[in-house]
Amino acid sequence: MLNVKWLIPLIALSNFGAAHADVNCNQFWQTGSVIISARSSTSAPTHLYQVYKEGGKPILLDQTPSVPFSNPASPYFPPNGQDGLLYFDADIGTRHFIFALCADGNAFQLTSDPYGGGVDRNPSVSIGKKHLLFLTNRRGTPSQYVLAENGIQQGPGYGNSFPVPVPMAWSTNNPDGFWYWKDSVTLAAYDLSRQSDTGQSITPGATNRSPVFFSPDGALLALVKPNNIVTVYNFQGVKQMDFPSIKGLNPSWSDNGTLVFADVDNPSVFYRADVNTGVVTPIQTPGLQITGLYAVPKSSWSLASECLLNWAEKAYPALLAPTGSPMAVWSTYNYRRYAARNSYVGVSTVNNHVYFMGPDGNLQDVGSLSDWLLKAGCQQVPLPPPHATECLFNWAERIYPSLFAPSGTSTAIAGDDFYRYYSTTNTNLQLSSVDNHVIYQRSDGVYQDVGPITNWLSIAGCQ
Repeated sequence: MLNVKWLIPLIALSNFGAAHADVNCNQFWQTGSVIISARSSTSAPTHLYQVYKEGGKPILLDQTPSVPFSNPASPYFPPNGQDGLLYFDADIGTRHFIFALCADGNAFQLTSDPYGGGVDRNPSVSIGKKHLLFLTNRRGTPSQYVLAENGIQQGPGYGNSFPVPVPMAWSTNNPDGFWYWKDSVTLAAYDLSRQSDTGQSITPGATNRSPVFFSPDGALLALVKPNNIVTVYNFQGVKQMDFPSIKGLNPSWSDNGTLVFADVDNPSVFYRADVNTGVVTPIQTPGLQITGLYAVPKSSWSLASECLLNWAEKAYPALLAPTGSPMAVWSTYNYRRYAARNSYVGVSTVNNHVYFMGPDGNLQDVGSLSDWLLKAGCQQVPLPPPHATECLFNWAERIYPSLFAPSGTSTAIAGDDFYRYYSTTNTNLQLSSVDNHVIYQRSDGVYQDVGPITNWLSIAGCQ
């Protein structure tokens, strides 16, 4: 598989230019995993790590020396995780700014201060990336939260003071909405488009204005009660579950039924908690001290894929049984296995196509995700842009039609290699996972290594 290691297209920021708040990702983070900021000792620098749902050794994310930031902290995903971007703050020299990171390694610097002295921390982003809230010292001390809308205006004095006290929580269904503590026991809904409360409120009765975290479907909220007790409420303010045996902090939602949170007393462990059963599973990170964490929520792409597969199970019961299997991830596929039929259905993150594999082991491309979502009556979602390999293969078909025909052939996967087979010209175009080189197989069966993909991406304009 293509391993684009930490390509860093940092956005060029002029004195009063706007950062591109519409940056998008080619890949999504693995649902169920957790991003942590952690250090090996109290005096050591922090790094970002990914811990998979099953646990295991944390994966270091900022390991390449060319990455310009250091000491990343405060990881954050927007409501519904719909755009695949992880937000965080980090050092550049003696200053501290806001960044975003894609699962494919692309990083974006979102704030800067050409006049010096800027320190920006604790980012949070609304649904749809319309609003960015962060803490800054640019208006003097003490630091205060400012709200950047429709692009981040650079320079001193940019942004508006946040209209209500923090902490708050962005709405999961209103791109201009958030909830804040109206008083010590009441959460109220606010709409930025009209600069006023909406009249909605929740009264969970918490006393110290804890940060609030809504489940992806917006049905539940989690907060930390006095004595560091992580507690879950519904939208009527009725308690659903708490976890009194652990002093917890930093709760966030992995899915609608699973919370993750850190341990106040043991910085080398965090927990997955089932809010329906109360079962708590510790996840160890030996040798690391966790300073912050955030669960990877399901993207709108993943939710749409699940909707499609739920519909397919009803529409094709002879092929897909038993129903209700959990989604799994293999290579570039999100898929479900149907043991009774020895079949699989998956959606490729490379080309956004749906694939079916029957008992014969033959993998079939059965069409685009968009077409199937329409047929299934599932909500259409913005699809991620084509994978860099897809872009390159599409370019090759346009530039060399005599070598690669017919055009529009779907990308397939063999092991970890991407390839397209062209039946008219009896040729193959392949990306090798061994060395990230592009391989051309001629019609006579001879393979030719035509060089690193990085060279071709530049030529094709697919960077």
